Amino acid sequence: MLVDVPPEIHVGDTLKQHDYIGSIITEDHAAIEAYVHETDISFIQPGAKASFVANSPGAKRITGHVRSISVASVPEIDALEQASLYGGHIKAHRDETSHRIVPEEAVYQVIILPDGPLPPVRQRIGGMVRIHATATSFVQRTYRKIVSVFMGEAGL
Repeated sequence: MLVDVPPEIHVGDTLKQHDYIGSIITEDHAAIEAYVHETDISFIQPGAKASFVANSPGAKRITGHVRSISVASVPEIDALEQASLYGGHIKAHRDETSHRIVPEEAVYQVIILPDGPLPPVRQRIGGMVRIHATATSFVQRTYRKIVSVFMGEAGL
């Protein structure tokens, strides 16, 4: 099933190569897709427990585990509702040449497989993902932040 067709695309439009026209979903391979900022990705490991709660009233918590983490930051956001241009939490802009939605900061895609069957899905469903991550102390987090700011200012 084709879902998430951008509102600016209409029947009869001419599209360019690599234009996003939507996502194809199937009920037999359902997964939860999350985007994690680069400052948090090192704390997440494949196999980590995770949960998802949809943004709809009465939604039940779905439990699962991290199946995969992208090896590099994503070059574009294919889940348009996650991009700031469409009200999402990922700061992004539309590339003038390719018309792709490009994140302004490095984010990584995390795929979470549910522990059990999911109800039938007719479209992407937004919500909140929680992933059990490696615990770190306040001192470690502060040190990492200071070093990253220093490296950024130094152009490293």
